[in-house]
Amino acid sequence: MIYMVVIYAEKVSLAKEIAHALDAGKRIPLKSEPTVGYYEFTFNGESAVLCHGVGHLAQLVPAKSYDEKYEKWDLEIYPCIPHNRQGKTGSKFSVS
Repeated sequence: MIYMVVIYAEKVSLAKEIAHALDAGKRIPLKSEPTVGYYEFTFNGESAVLCHGVGHLAQLVPAKSYDEKYEKWDLEIYPCIPHNRQGKTGSKFSVS
């Protein structure tokens, strides 16, 4: 099925609230990972899917990734304010 509308909710609880508000029906769990699920429904005449995240999708890297001097807390060198912020993916689940 091709979806024209995709709604992403950051948390399971938010997905439940949105699903209830949109009358999206019952959550469909994935067979391979039952804690992950989605809702299929019609929204304004179009096929739609509502899905939710599990865990953090992205996070900041530790301060020591910018410079080894930030490995231990020292009031003389903090705050660590990088010119270019770095991030990394943080979810144990991957999107394929």
